[in-house]
Amino acid sequence: MDSQLVSIVVRSFNEGWALRDTLPAITAQEYKSWELIVIDSGSTDGSAELIRKAHPRHFIQIEPGQYNPSRVLNLGMQLARSEFGIFLNADATPQGTDWLRPMVMALQDPQTAAVFGRQVPRLDCQAVFAHDYERCFGPNRESTRWPHFFSMVSSGLRKDIWAKRGFLETMQYSEDDEYTRWCRTQGYNVVYCPKSVVMHSHNYTPDQAYRRSFGEARALAAVWDGNRADVNWPRTVLLGWVNDVRRDAFYCARQRRIRELPHAAQIRWRQRKARLAGFRAGWEFYRAIGDPMPGGGSSSATRIESSPGSTPVCEASEAFVARPARSAAVLTRRSPERARTFQIDREPAREWAAAGEDARAPGQATPETCEALGVRRIPPLSNTRQTGTIRTRPQPEPRPRFTIDGSEELEEYLNSLCERVSRGIQVIIPSRRLDAIVLGGGYGRGEGGVLKTEQGDQPYNDLEFYVFTAGNSMLNERRYGARLESLSQKLSSKAGLHVEFKIASLAEFERGRITMYSHDLVAGHHIVRGPADLFKNCRHHLKANEIPPSEATRLLLNRCTGLLLAKGMLRRSSLDPEQADFIGRNIAKAQLALGDAILAAFGQYDQSCIKRHKRLADMAALIPEHANSDCVEQEVLAHGAGASALLSPVGTTDNSPAFQRWVADGPSSKSRRDGRSEGEALSSLRDLHHSPRTIPALKRWAIVCRPSGTDDSDVEDFVPHGFASQLLDHHAAGVKFKLQPVRHNVAIDVLKAQHHEICVLALRVWLWLESRRLDCSFSSARAYSCSTEKKLSGTSPARNWLLNLRTFGPRGALSSRAFSYPRERLLNTLPLLLWEESLEDAEVVRHLQNQLETQATEWDGWVSAYKAIWQRYG
Repeated sequence: MDSQLVSIVVRSFNEGWALRDTLPAITAQEYKSWELIVIDSGSTDGSAELIRKAHPRHFIQIEPGQYNPSRVLNLGMQLARSEFGIFLNADATPQGTDWLRPMVMALQDPQTAAVFGRQVPRLDCQAVFAHDYERCFGPNRESTRWPHFFSMVSSGLRKDIWAKRGFLETMQYSEDDEYTRWCRTQGYNVVYCPKSVVMHSHNYTPDQAYRRSFGEARALAAVWDGNRADVNWPRTVLLGWVNDVRRDAFYCARQRRIRELPHAAQIRWRQRKARLAGFRAGWEFYRAIGDPMPGGGSSSATRIESSPGSTPVCEASEAFVARPARSAAVLTRRSPERARTFQIDREPAREWAAAGEDARAPGQATPETCEALGVRRIPPLSNTRQTGTIRTRPQPEPRPRFTIDGSEELEEYLNSLCERVSRGIQVIIPSRRLDAIVLGGGYGRGEGGVLKTEQGDQPYNDLEFYVFTAGNSMLNERRYGARLESLSQKLSSKAGLHVEFKIASLAEFERGRITMYSHDLVAGHHIVRGPADLFKNCRHHLKANEIPPSEATRLLLNRCTGLLLAKGMLRRSSLDPEQADFIGRNIAKAQLALGDAILAAFGQYDQSCIKRHKRLADMAALIPEHANSDCVEQEVLAHGAGASALLSPVGTTDNSPAFQRWVADGPSSKSRRDGRSEGEALSSLRDLHHSPRTIPALKRWAIVCRPSGTDDSDVEDFVPHGFASQLLDHHAAGVKFKLQPVRHNVAIDVLKAQHHEICVLALRVWLWLESRRLDCSFSSARAYSCSTEKKLSGTSPARNWLLNLRTFGPRGALSSRAFSYPRERLLNTLPLLLWEESLEDAEVVRHLQNQLETQATEWDGWVSAYKAIWQRYG
């Protein structure tokens, strides 16, 4: 029996997230004699690449706007070489290895025209929709008492019976319901196969549930043969909603999901209101045209209980067959004006997909709502329709992009990932505690990395989701952190990139001080779930000139730690491609961070890496070409915050108006006395620097603004010649990699040279930044690390002591650094581990052991101890 060929027909539309599980599940079936046919409705999320890897016998792609469910089903049967056609939705994942065999066995009976399998909801399915699945497919399913029930999601047809008539291509809704009803009228059987199981469900928002129910009820009006007055507010909405909520309450109580009852009641209320509104709109539209069902339709399709308002959702749905689509030609003969109106109302499937609808679903009795009407949703029409007036649906606003130049397929893929994240989080965190889900990072700001491959554009950077919860964030971390971490691992393995969740409190965020990450998040983000004005009380985070200098130090700490880890890999004799890519990626991150740290220190930081580079370039452009003093470059960087914002220019004798404006009105000055814009200020600076008489003043200012303790001879070593231009070149490379990353797989000698070059520059930036921040001169990495200068201030000594006790045990609590924040240990050891070549000095060894609380005596051991601290406090 296993030798009999069967044809598996998969229909898909932007469901790459599910195809990653569905296609392997098909391959794993014990029944091996099958061919694969895939009909895709113009997916743009990378589904095509997944399908091609499965090597289907036929792969058909059609335009989304031209999708006709009946035509697609007939095409699948025409392409099938076998006598049995097995249909499977792309987002219906077979469970186990015996999904296919039960349907094939059932179709052996010549009197069986169609079969359909059991569907179970996904783990994240909300209670209101899971209840519908139980009614349709549960052990005591109510669908056995309904006049007719069939679902095309996972089903099979005999080709010899299909060849007698097939699906009516004049129909746009419930074509599978109509076909299987016809089969029964011809004496054939429609069989349910409970042993053939797929996982399939959708969680619809209240608005989506409303639109679905509206379209279904609007289609019902085309075939309704009862009294229009039977569909009214008291019976259809009020009594129907009470019945729905009563059944949902019993289900939620049995499943111990009573907390989801308010959500279920909300969904049911929106569905009931939509049915009444949709029916009235459909009645006015279809009955005004006349001849509502050209092309035929079963009269039995209109059977329904006398009280639509009290009819169970699924039971009523299975009694309906939607009106077939009318051709524009027929409408034109009756009324050209109405023909134009009807064509406008037929909205392409892609537009509905952008709104979150399942535009591809063929209108069958899908168990997520257990209602059999409406695949192509017809947009709602006004109840006050005016003759001769064409009413068009307002065009939706363009969806924010995740990347600058990524393909539409990549954009759709990232959007689907956000939707999956939202569904998963809402299963873990109750809606009453979940304030918002926000995508931060490069993709949230619209500057995510685009990896160009032969298979198309792919994501590269991590996805950073901020989960804002009500209440204390630390308590919520304990409640939901472990489950979110599990979800992160699951999504990361399927998405092929790291998905990270950070629990935060919006109230705490609004009160919190500005940091570099808070500025990035408020200035550029993508709201996955939550109000559009989520950060309306967080405007202070937009003030980049108030980012504390310690944030620039923290940025350098993290990026230089990446260089440290890369240094460890470069000590090996050879590298594999993954290691080479890791090293190249961390070099590029450091290239970007060096310029960003300079900008942040002088209040010129911006959430956009493109704008940051422009600001850095403007600063570098201020260097006069004829300048011979190395001090000029120092002051080109120093001008950014304005002299008055940093240090008083004591000793300066140049009192020219241009110089005074420069001192008072740097681009980040908090107040602009003459009202000039930043561009005008930069323009005046360029004019100033091209004046030869200003050069001595710049040199004097350079000496005054350097850290205390340095003399004139130290200036050249402190800021070497070419520092600004070198910094700008590396920053440009970092920006390019951030937006258009590449896989590094070059020789180890090349990576060593690149690593050495960026490390040399990083040391100069580190010492320059820390000397200014702490107002103390550091001539080398060793001088900085071994300095007794307190490098972090503003932390609670008591809290620091507890952190050291928790992290290092009694030894850490009794050490000389017990009352310092643990991150200070990283600042005191990283420069030695990264930049010092020789660490054999006994004083240095003791210093590293004391700071890292380790007995290690060699570099690898110290780095291991450093990593353990950095993972918690980096």
